[in-house]
Amino acid sequence: MRGIVLLMIGGALLWLGVSKYYSNEEQGEGEPRGGFAVRPAAIDPTGFAYSASDAGGDPAFGPAAAGAVDSGTDASAAGAPAPPAAIVPPPATGDEDGFAFTSDMGDPVELGRVVVHESRKRLTEYFLRGPGLRLPVATQKLVSAFVLAIDGNVPAGASRAEGLDGAEGLTTAQVELLRAVLTPLEARPVAAGAFRRDPLALAMYMELLEREAAEAQAQGDDRTAAEDYSELLQLELDAPWAAEVAEPDGWSRLVERWSTALNRAQDGHRFNPRGEWVSVEYEVKKGQSLILIRKELVREDPRLILCTGLIERVNRLGKYLQPGDILRIPTETPDVIADLDARVLLYRHGGEVLRAYEIGIGMEGHATPTGGFTVGEKQKDPSWMPLGGPSIPFGAAGNPLGTRWIAWLEEGVKNSYGFHGTSVEDSVGRRVSQGCIRMRNPDVEELFELIPIGAAVTVRP
Repeated sequence: MRGIVLLMIGGALLWLGVSKYYSNEEQGEGEPRGGFAVRPAAIDPTGFAYSASDAGGDPAFGPAAAGAVDSGTDASAAGAPAPPAAIVPPPATGDEDGFAFTSDMGDPVELGRVVVHESRKRLTEYFLRGPGLRLPVATQKLVSAFVLAIDGNVPAGASRAEGLDGAEGLTTAQVELLRAVLTPLEARPVAAGAFRRDPLALAMYMELLEREAAEAQAQGDDRTAAEDYSELLQLELDAPWAAEVAEPDGWSRLVERWSTALNRAQDGHRFNPRGEWVSVEYEVKKGQSLILIRKELVREDPRLILCTGLIERVNRLGKYLQPGDILRIPTETPDVIADLDARVLLYRHGGEVLRAYEIGIGMEGHATPTGGFTVGEKQKDPSWMPLGGPSIPFGAAGNPLGTRWIAWLEEGVKNSYGFHGTSVEDSVGRRVSQGCIRMRNPDVEELFELIPIGAAVTVRP
């Protein structure tokens, strides 16, 4: 009982230190970010709490820190009671991949979500007061070392990482990702497939990928930035944690940030006049239009899914074609993924995301259907035919379709669903439609030009 009481007192004192630090920081009195200070109940500038040891000490969050005294400190001389023993987690049960957690160790999916989505302050709280207390000390130390390094304090991160090689409870992917963030980006050793069943490793990889993407974009390397943000968005949609949509205000702020960065990078990569495409060359003949060229190409290769808008965008064409012009014809297959949870639509080409848009989805009682569809009829300035009522022309009050309509086919049969625009921009991101996917007019107008009839549409819950 005495040990439990001391443990609670130690944790409370530590939390008071954290609260005082953040209070001071808000007033401009906190430690300058990027440094590493040592002081009693020290808080590292990244927002993590540490013991009063030098850079080689253990992080002061989690069970071992609740009453721990640094090994270089004489507790009795300081007048402090002897610290209670660290809480030892129960043994883990592994699987064939070496990835193991027990029910007492906290939720691994939640840990991954916190690392990717939450601020450094919230991550500290997760370990000080939340489920992180049930994670093994090695996992806590791994996360603290990784975040220190990813935030730029590599020496401190390296010190925290001492002794983690071969530590029980850590996976090979986790240790390799920590090693990667302690080395130059060129040395990144881990492939994405290494962590499909390891949420913490997935979160670490995404943090590392975002850092690489941001640095590439800052240096004008649009290709690397575009490819990295494409991968980040698709990893987030496939992640075991749910997207964090800010109801009723719209999509995940994380997805919004990555989408904005991706669209900017793709303007300088694929949609640059010298952009790279998997393509074939076509020489324009006298009297040809883009429509005739597309029909000829599809007739020669029926597997080709292509629209004139994409040809025009890739080649940055003017108003008229001239005989002898050489066009690049993209040959990879375009498709669309709409994720209802994250409220985002991804336009892809050959598996790479070229555009990301925020979307509105079906209201309660009119859920947007999920599954596989194909693009059907496309209309400019569409009229709207409500169930049981007369057609409402484009621009008239009561027509919600905006400037474009892109219908869906289900097993080749037209249904009543599709993508459409709206002039009510604030409605995008919310549950507002009668089942269709709603987009801002400029976004649906761009998608209208890029996505061909017959392209695959995948709507995910």
